[in-house]
Amino acid sequence: MKTNEIYPWQQNDWARLMTLRERVSQGLLFKGMKGIGKLELAMNYARALLCQQPTAGGFACGVCPSCHWMEQGSHPDFRFLQPEADSEEADASKKLSRQITVDQIRGLADFLGMSAHQGGHRVVLIHPVEAMNSNAANALLKNLEEPPAGFIFILVTHRPQQLLPTLL
Repeated sequence: MKTNEIYPWQQNDWARLMTLRERVSQGLLFKGMKGIGKLELAMNYARALLCQQPTAGGFACGVCPSCHWMEQGSHPDFRFLQPEADSEEADASKKLSRQITVDQIRGLADFLGMSAHQGGHRVVLIHPVEAMNSNAANALLKNLEEPPAGFIFILVTHRPQQLLPTLL
């Protein structure tokens, strides 16, 4: 799926996200069956939030510096957390974790303390959030309860029953 494309069954969800755009929640949980495009929808939403010139439909423009940074995976106001084993940069010679670890969550501390590079939102997308071990989930909880201004956590899961109740 290309950037700025959503599946037909996501049209209503996208419209709802666009109505929330003016008063963005500090935490969003994208949940549903595996393979329905939750991660793509969440990434499109993150791109749209960080875009400097969103389209009339609310999608990222694809041409501003922010969009170029997102495309290159180097946006200073965006962090994507996933298990090390799922990373595209994974080193096949090392045994990598299938969990999101407490060290990865703690690694957000510097990011949380910085102001937004573009003066807008800062976004952390965590996928799959159920891959967090209990220590990581507890470390994340503090950040979710008291996020800095302009900070948005997007959590993606197909197993919400495996999440700590306090994350829901």
